Formats: sequence, structure tokens, C-alpha cells
Amino acid sequence: MKKYKRLFVTVPITVILLVFIVILGLHKYKESPRYLIKRTIMRYEQDFSLPFFATRIRFDYDWETGNYIGKFMIGETSAQRLKAKLEAAQQRYSEASSILRSMAANGSNAWASNTTSVVNRLDYNTECDRIFPEEWMGEEDADILCYYVTSSYYYEGLTEEYTKPGEDVFDNYIVIFKNKNGRYFLCIKRTDYSDWDGIVTR
Repeated sequence: MKKYKRLFVTVPITVILLVFIVILGLHKYKESPRYLIKRTIMRYEQDFSLPFFATRIRFDYDWETGNYIGKFMIGETSAQRLKAKLEAAQQRYSEASSILRSMAANGSNAWASNTTSVVNRLDYNTECDRIFPEEWMGEEDADILCYYVTSSYYYEGLTEEYTKPGEDVFDNYIVIFKNKNGRYFLCIKRTDYSDWDGIVTR
């Protein structure tokens, strides 16, 4: 009888503890760089995520504005995979924009693709030392593999209404580079430009 009484006490406590651990784990995950990056870089596709074995150099999140900066050391394979994802996303956006322009020329604008705005900034021949005011976004003699900007801005016909009039528009600046020592880095700055010179952390 005592054995069953102990079970009646032990089992519920164990279940409660497991539920608590799961809830705490989910909460922590939602505050993690991996979750935040996945939810913000490409609003609709959400296929750009931090590599599992990335080494965090820094990650500062502003809990008041939603702005953040992050720098991670990643492997060569991860760097190429992330670059390919950005290239594919930019291609989707370019194709969707082309279709929309064609339909607009024919007097139709009822089509929507929910495509994240992705722009390849290297197309503008941007120099490494001019990408960001912050020095941590690049290194001297670095080989810039890619430099993209994705946006949360609402484009009629291309996206759902994500930003409303008067709301802040966030841009996500993404740089992947290889330094002179052969190490690969992913740098991200998400900003509404209210804190371009620094992040306020809690």
C-alpha cells in the first residue's frame, strides 16, 4: 500500500516537473538567436537559420525595439549553404517582382506571392569597409562571400500587409565573409535605424 501511495505522489510531481522543463525550454528557445534569426530574416520563407554548430561571437538584442546584432563563426559548408539560401530567396523575389510588373502592365494587380524582399548589395560594388559603421561587421582583407538586405516592408501585390502606416520598417543586413585566416563568419544587423550606433540590452 505504501508503495502505491508513493507512486501517487511521485508520478504527478514528475509530470509537473517535466511540463515545467518543457515550457522553460520553449521559452528559452524563443529568446535564442537561432529562433529570432529564423523568424526575422525572411518573413515568409523562414528557411534562413543559424547553423547548429555556429559559435556565437556576440548577440545583442534590444527587447524594446526588436533590433539586434549578431556575429557567429561558422564552417565553410554552412557558409555556402546560407549563401545558396539567400541567392534562392533573391531569385524568388526577382521573379515575383517581374511577374507583378507584367501583370500591372496588363491592368491586373490581384496576384500576391508573399515573397520577402531580398536585395543583393554586392551588385552595387559596395566596399567591405563601407558596409556598416561598426567594425565588427567585417575584417581587413576579408573575402566577402555575400552581402544581402532583406526587408519587412509591405509591397503591394508581393506581400501580406506586414507593416502598417506609421509602423517601423525593419531591414536585415546580412554579411558572410571569410577572413584572412580562413575562418568563416556570419554577421547580421536587424534595425529600424533608431539604434544604428548601438543596441540597448536588458
